[in-house]
Amino acid sequence: LLDINRSGFCLPSIKVKDGPGKVIELDRAPQSIVSPAASIAEVLCTIDLEKQIIGITDYYNYPKRAKQKEKIGGFATPNIDKIVSLEPDIIFAFGTPRQPVVEKLVTRGQKVFWIYPLIQKKVNNVLTTIKNNKILVIPCSLLSYRPWSHIAETIEKIDRLLHPEKFTTSQSAPVVQVSFPSRNSNLFTTSCHSDSNDYPQRIVSLGPAITEELYLLGVEDKLIANTIYCQRPPEARKKLKIGTVITVDIERILNLKPDLVLATSLTDPKQVEKLRKLGVRVWRFPQAKNFSQICDNFLQLGKMVGKEKRAHNILAKVKQRIQKVKTRFGNLPKPRVFIQVGANPLFTVTKDSFINELIELAGGVNIARGVKSGFYSREQVIKQNPDIILIVTMGIVGEQEKKIWQKFKNINAIRNNRIYIIDSNKVCSPTPLSFVEALQELTRIFHPGINDE
Repeated sequence: LLDINRSGFCLPSIKVKDGPGKVIELDRAPQSIVSPAASIAEVLCTIDLEKQIIGITDYYNYPKRAKQKEKIGGFATPNIDKIVSLEPDIIFAFGTPRQPVVEKLVTRGQKVFWIYPLIQKKVNNVLTTIKNNKILVIPCSLLSYRPWSHIAETIEKIDRLLHPEKFTTSQSAPVVQVSFPSRNSNLFTTSCHSDSNDYPQRIVSLGPAITEELYLLGVEDKLIANTIYCQRPPEARKKLKIGTVITVDIERILNLKPDLVLATSLTDPKQVEKLRKLGVRVWRFPQAKNFSQICDNFLQLGKMVGKEKRAHNILAKVKQRIQKVKTRFGNLPKPRVFIQVGANPLFTVTKDSFINELIELAGGVNIARGVKSGFYSREQVIKQNPDIILIVTMGIVGEQEKKIWQKFKNINAIRNNRIYIIDSNKVCSPTPLSFVEALQELTRIFHPGINDE
């Protein structure tokens, strides 16, 4: 299509079909091209047609010299008026631009060549792949954004996975095989890199624990924004704020041009999907139900930011500290504990939570471990008569709740003055390190006077 005649004109004219089957007629090689797709723009540069490009997507970033071209908006929703004003000979659309966008351009007299990839989603094949531990993690740039100029590298990486016996250890490429648990819905959004410059350089965190973990991993300089609830460490408070844990300012995030947005299970799924449709790479961490899953999430983050070794070292030290706690407090008398994590209505934790695991590791018994729901009444607490009441900090509400509980003089915890307010950052949104810090705090509460070192 582009090589009809390098001198400019051809005889006779040529007709070609695009992906959906629409016929495009040209009587000369296009001299002015607009590409809303970063992948197409890179191909044009690769085959020495950079001069013909007059408009590219806002998300185009390679090669760097081409970033100076006129910007025509987002990948999925380009600025149609801007494109028309450039008067291109042809527009190359790819995949994400929806049919209405293409139709609008056509009605404005534009020639649009739409490359429309067909991808079959065969769920059974995917599940079989997971079971057989045959998942190859490679940079998404090799397959999704701009695969053509990297096709040889991509083929080699896939070949190493399929036929490892053909390669010696010294020849091994930076390929990682991983098994994802069924709870992880991000199977096709992860990546690994061999060059440190390929790791995310501009990260937005949508969760307090994620923010704290980025500092633990030593990549805080890559963190460009977080939420108003990201308070630990204190330095994180100085970062630009883009919303809450649940809702975020999408426009502000887009203006920041992040490489990666790290979301939590609490992040509004609709906003996550919208960001992805706008071309933003989003990784959404699943809710951890126990310490093991907290570690899984932390290790995954370490891999994504190029700090896997550091993540492993941190986890090794944390697990060593937990083992010491088990040895020291495992055989001591177990106080009965009620932990309150919400008020109006009263809310606690069940056995399927990492907070319940915290209580048990610290040598206590959660009085609500046998209930199915976290909703709990004061009458139930009175009936269970706990030895200790823990209130997770809720600002002034926490102090108010403590005063309410102190009216119930017949509860052992109140009679013996064993009601405590604990830090929600450590207990409700823990990193592996803050988990063990919370554990040691609970051991001091449950077993006062016993050295926890």
